[in-house]
Amino acid sequence: MRKNRFKNTALVVLLFISGYCFSQNIQVAADSNFVNPDSVYSAVDIPAEHPKGKDARIKFLEKNIDAAIAIKNGAPAGTYKVLITCIIDTAGKIIAMVPVTHHGYGMEKETMRVLKNMPAFKPAIKNGVIVKSKISFPVTFMSRSAN
Repeated sequence: MRKNRFKNTALVVLLFISGYCFSQNIQVAADSNFVNPDSVYSAVDIPAEHPKGKDARIKFLEKNIDAAIAIKNGAPAGTYKVLITCIIDTAGKIIAMVPVTHHGYGMEKETMRVLKNMPAFKPAIKNGVIVKSKISFPVTFMSRSAN
């Protein structure tokens, strides 16, 4: 009897099919209604917003931001517009943020501290689907000389 040469080894069979591909030609880009749940959108139909609206968002920021932070940290007299860009997930939570400006004197850090404590947003909607979105928050600080 012949001994089995492949005893205790895995048998691997490779099948090559020449001239035929088992793929489908999916054209996602051509479908303007397609929404990828893993993507982050900056152009949406309904942007993410504070649950009580824009005025409530502004009041929350005004109430919670230490407006004197620039003065406390020695910023020269002037007006500083801070811009923080955030990613809002489909549950309305801020999942990432990055300062676009870099004025220093604690202004970007203070703005991000307050944004972290903001209540969950109503998430953005694109083509009728709740999506992750990118939004920016501008906050203006004014530093004046003591004289």
